[in-house]
Amino acid sequence: MMENKEKSPGKLTQKLDDIFKITERGSSVGSEIKAGLGAFCIAVCALLMNTQIIGTYYGNYAGAYLSVSLLAFVGTLLLGVFCNLPMLQTANMGISTALIALMGSNTGLTYANILFVTFVAAIIYLVIVVTPLRKIFIDALPEGVKKALPVGIGLYVVYTGLKNSGLLTTDGVIENASGLTNLDLFYFWLLIAGIVLVVIYTAAKRRNALGSTYMVLILAMWVGGIVFFLEYFVGGQTATTLVYQRVNLIFATDGAAPYNLANGISSLKIGTLFKSGLNFSAYTEAGGNVALFMVESILTFLFLGMYTNLGSYKASAVAGDLEDEEWIAENENKVLFFGAVFNVISSVLGGTPTAIGAQSAIETKDGGKTGLSSLTAAVGFLIACFNWIFFAIFATSTNGVGMWINDTETKLAAYVQDGFIFADLIMVFAGIAMLKGIRKLDVKNLEETVPFAATIVGAAFFGNLTLGIAFGVVLYCIIKLIGKDRKEITPAVIILTVILLVYVVIALKYGGNYITAATGAMGGPMGMGGGPQ
Repeated sequence: MMENKEKSPGKLTQKLDDIFKITERGSSVGSEIKAGLGAFCIAVCALLMNTQIIGTYYGNYAGAYLSVSLLAFVGTLLLGVFCNLPMLQTANMGISTALIALMGSNTGLTYANILFVTFVAAIIYLVIVVTPLRKIFIDALPEGVKKALPVGIGLYVVYTGLKNSGLLTTDGVIENASGLTNLDLFYFWLLIAGIVLVVIYTAAKRRNALGSTYMVLILAMWVGGIVFFLEYFVGGQTATTLVYQRVNLIFATDGAAPYNLANGISSLKIGTLFKSGLNFSAYTEAGGNVALFMVESILTFLFLGMYTNLGSYKASAVAGDLEDEEWIAENENKVLFFGAVFNVISSVLGGTPTAIGAQSAIETKDGGKTGLSSLTAAVGFLIACFNWIFFAIFATSTNGVGMWINDTETKLAAYVQDGFIFADLIMVFAGIAMLKGIRKLDVKNLEETVPFAATIVGAAFFGNLTLGIAFGVVLYCIIKLIGKDRKEITPAVIILTVILLVYVVIALKYGGNYITAATGAMGGPMGMGGGPQ
């Protein structure tokens, strides 16, 4: 009898294995590609929603979209190739929300003014990361606070995902399916089917359970929508018209397409912050105090950018059971550095700040263990720079696609509706995976449990990660003082506590401007950014 020989890997597979250490980390090329594809499909939904948020203030959607997708491509590529990490670097939708909230709450501020503020905050962030200041702002965080970051983010992602997907009402109660009709009811039952499918895939130990579920739901949305609900699904149009208009969204050059690369490049706001970002005359005339605003806003964006990046990194590692891996700890400095650099670049480019995307938790949960999964996602972002093909696939609406032909700019918000609720559902499961971080808590140690609990309350229920961290750090110091263990309250801890207290006072005094704005930095689950809004 002939002996059965194992099939040797091809040259390309072997090369990828050598570069990304795939076998060494217990993965395979197929698993990495699937994990990256699934995470990208959810992340690109957040990218499109980010465009919706900043498009109006940016001036048009073409430039906003290109800046966001370009930063996502380069940032994710760097994480994959230079850090060998299974994570996404993308424009942070939550910080975009904070940016716009500040504009809306302060008369006279321009988009260029906010870009200048985020630029200064990013420079400070970069200085902190590459100098001994890191010992104050990052290393000095109490252990209980660090352990709370994934759990706090996870709780917020779960709650917001349930709400944005429609499974919970705006009042926080379970949606009553009996009150839904037609296409809405169809989507509701697809969400239920998605929950069941994730459970089945997980029980069967399928690595890419979340990504596979999302693809199945998108396919079911299209097939069921056309076959059973055509009148509601595409506004009474024929399937032929639907297909034509979808293709036209991607390739048309006669104005029917809402985006093309040429429009995107010509619409970029490169250097706007230097040209008009320092002009606060309108804000001053409206009674604003520029010096106070700069201090408040720089602190806000500094903490949001730095701690969102750190928290999402840790949460994604927890979701994939990777937090104990040496290469996760070794790459933390690189992640923070790249985050700082890209926040500087994004401001100059006219885009919004970047951070590790919460969709990275999908990548790690679905079995991604190397940079190959991130490289896969980066290829997707590169394709996204050229057209809206993913938007055409993933998004749909009961209003139909004909709305694009007459008014391509202002109809984006109305168009992004039903399809993205499935992305919110998937993020619920990603958030649940983050909650595993609680297993690291030493429940018998009050020095850990109290700051841990305080951080979670601030992060999850106030929707503000920085407030949560501030509460945790302050309570840690109080516990040390009560226990007369003052030696462990180092000068670094004292300085961090004072700065965070200043932020808390600002946030509480100007709550309408800064707590509400900062709530977005935790984001919704779309990165974390939220679904249909």
